[in-house]
Amino acid sequence: MIGRNKVTKGGYVVYENDDGHGLVVSPSDIGLLTWKYAKIACDELILNGYSDWRLPYIKELELIYENLYMAGIGNFARDVYWSNTASSAYSAWAFYFASVDCQAIPYEFTNPTRVRAVRTF
Repeated sequence: MIGRNKVTKGGYVVYENDDGHGLVVSPSDIGLLTWKYAKIACDELILNGYSDWRLPYIKELELIYENLYMAGIGNFARDVYWSNTASSAYSAWAFYFASVDCQAIPYEFTNPTRVRAVRTF
C-alpha cells in the first residue's frame, strides 16, 4: 500500500492492487448534501488535478471505513456518508462511520448527509 497516510493520486489511497490500480478517496468532505446533489457534486468535482471523481459504492465505503477510518486517516466525521448504491425508490445506502460494526443503513434521498468522493487509478 502506498501513500495511505498522505495525499497522493488526488487523495488518500484506500487500496492498491498488485497491478498498480486502486481506489482513492478525496482528502476532505464535500459537504452535507441530499443524494441527488451528492452525485452531481462528485461527478463535477475537479480536485488536485483530477476530474474523474464520483460518489462511492457501498462496498467502497466499507473499505474506506476498514482501511482509513479505523486507522485514524482522512479526518472522517463520526457520521453518515452517502453511497452511490440505491436501496429503494426513495432511499440509498449510506454508511454510518460511528458504528462499531460498520453498519450500512438505508437513508432517504432528501436527507442531507456527508459526502466524500472517490476515484479509481
